[in-house]
Amino acid sequence: MVRIDFNRLRFLVIDDNTHMRRILRTLLHGFGAREVYEAEDGAAGLEAFTHYLPDIVIADWAMPIFDGLEFMQMIRQPGANANPYVAIIMLTGHSEKKRVMAARDAGVTEFLCKPISAKGLYQRIINVVANQRVIDADANVPRPACRAWGNYGKRTVKAVPKPLFANDFPEESMVETIQRHKRGGLYFEDFEVGKTYEHRYTRTVTQMDNMLFSNMTLNPQPLHIDRHFCETETDWGQPLMNSLFTLGLMIGIQVSDMTVGTTIANLGMTDVKFPNPLFEGDTIHCTTKVISKRESKSRPGAGIVEFHHKAFKQDGTLVAECHRQAFMLMRPK
Repeated sequence: MVRIDFNRLRFLVIDDNTHMRRILRTLLHGFGAREVYEAEDGAAGLEAFTHYLPDIVIADWAMPIFDGLEFMQMIRQPGANANPYVAIIMLTGHSEKKRVMAARDAGVTEFLCKPISAKGLYQRIINVVANQRVIDADANVPRPACRAWGNYGKRTVKAVPKPLFANDFPEESMVETIQRHKRGGLYFEDFEVGKTYEHRYTRTVTQMDNMLFSNMTLNPQPLHIDRHFCETETDWGQPLMNSLFTLGLMIGIQVSDMTVGTTIANLGMTDVKFPNPLFEGDTIHCTTKVISKRESKSRPGAGIVEFHHKAFKQDGTLVAECHRQAFMLMRPK
C-alpha cells in the first residue's frame, strides 16, 4: 500500500464555489496537508499556480473567465511554466463521455465526480502519486515527476501509462453531446426518461438561512428560529431547517445544470417528503431523475417533463424528495 506524507505536498484548489473550496481544504488538512492554496476562478488559479508552484492541482471543470479544461491546456503548454506536467485532478458534477476522453487525452490526470467524498479524494491523490499518466501521447517515455514526488525516498515512484478511468464515470451518469440553450438549460428533447443527473453544486445550510426564510415568509415557528426552545423542549435538541427552504434549495440547485432559460413554468409538485431532519451546518447535494415527458397538446413548441428530485446531506442521508412537473421549451426549429 502506498503511504503519502501529505505534509510534503503543496495543493492548489480552484473552484468558484466557496463552499466546495472549504470542503476540499478541510479534507486535505484532515489528510495531513499543510500547504493548501485557493483560487476562485481559472484566471486567479493560473496566477496562483505560477506563484505557489503546487504539486497537485484540484480544479473544477465549470468556472468563470476560463474553465478547468482551458486552465489545464494553458498549464500543459511546454515552456509556459516551471512544471507543465503537474498532476491535475478535475472535479465535475456531470460529464459527457466524449468530453471525458478529450480531457484525458489533453492531460487530465484524474477525475472526481461531485458530490465528493473523503475516500474518493484520497484515492485520486494516491493514484496521481503512485501511477502517473503519460501526458504527451506522442512521447515514448513518461514525463518527469513533480517536485515532491521525488522526495519520498523509501519508495521509487514509477511513471506508467494508465488506461481510461473505467470506474470513475458509470454509464448512467453520462449524457450525450447536445446543444444547450445559450444560458445553459436543456430543451424538452434533451431529457431522457430514466436518466439521473448528479448536480454539481453543493450547499451548506446556515442559521441565517433559517432566520431569513422563516421571517420573510412570516413563519414564527420556534422549531426553526428559537435555539433555546429547540434545546429544551424538542426531541431534536437544535433548530430544524425550515422544510420549505429545503424544498426550494433542492429544486434550485438543479437549475443551472438542467433548466436555466428553458423553463416556461412550474406546473406543480407532488409526493413531497422530508424523511430525515436537516440541521444548520449540514451540507446537501442533489440528484434529479427524469420520470416522464410528453408534448403539450395546447401549445406547440413546448412539453411537460416530470422530475424526481432528491436531496442528501453530507453522510448520504436522504433529507428531501419530491416529484415536479415543469413546462419546458422545445428546441427552436
